[in-house]
Amino acid sequence: METRNNSKRMFHDFLARDTPLRVLGGGGDWFYLDIRCGILHQAEARGGWRVLRSGPLLDATNKTINATRVLRELQKAVKRYAAALEMDDALWDSFRKKMVAVCGNCNG
Repeated sequence: METRNNSKRMFHDFLARDTPLRVLGGGGDWFYLDIRCGILHQAEARGGWRVLRSGPLLDATNKTINATRVLRELQKAVKRYAAALEMDDALWDSFRKKMVAVCGNCNG
């Protein structure tokens, strides 16, 4: 699967899953644009958002997200994915193909 230029859609798909992170996917593209792209491209959250290490996972009123809680939920999602890889041959095959492509992009 080609993933180039699909990161926005992949973020939406991931955040639409039935997990506590789902709250980050509602209400448009703010998480992708203001948090993901802001941090990745400018090393800062944009749009008035702040990333804290306390409080609720999301406080939309005060435009804050709790990085510690987001990280915990991401760790849980990765564990669920790893468990699914062990049980689903098609998923494992897709993962393996993607990792071969990722490694092929490495210089070294």
